[in-house]
Amino acid sequence: MKKLNLTAGNVTARLEICEATTLMGLRRGQLAAEAGNDDNPLIWFVRRFMYPDCLACSTGEIGGKPVSELSVDEFLSMPDQITEAWLTAVYEVNPHWQPRLPEPAEQEKKRSKLTAG
Repeated sequence: MKKLNLTAGNVTARLEICEATTLMGLRRGQLAAEAGNDDNPLIWFVRRFMYPDCLACSTGEIGGKPVSELSVDEFLSMPDQITEAWLTAVYEVNPHWQPRLPEPAEQEKKRSKLTAG
């Protein structure tokens, strides 16, 4: 478990990030499945990865509101300092949850194969 006490702007966050249980993993999957499709790929990424990862294994409050009641829009409007510290702590405690993006060299290889033939 990791505890965070952060203040950025006029927002204070008091969070506990827990090592994921199976139930937390299921909750994460449920939140990610609710992401749906969004025309904005950045918003889709937040809905699919960042928001579920942070909420599924965390307790506490942000701005006096319980984390479990935080909406995606509220998550998006938080100060970046809080979001970055929270996400970093989530992946420190649960490294197996961190999204793995392909290496640029691998992406280029795939593109070359698609256009080569």
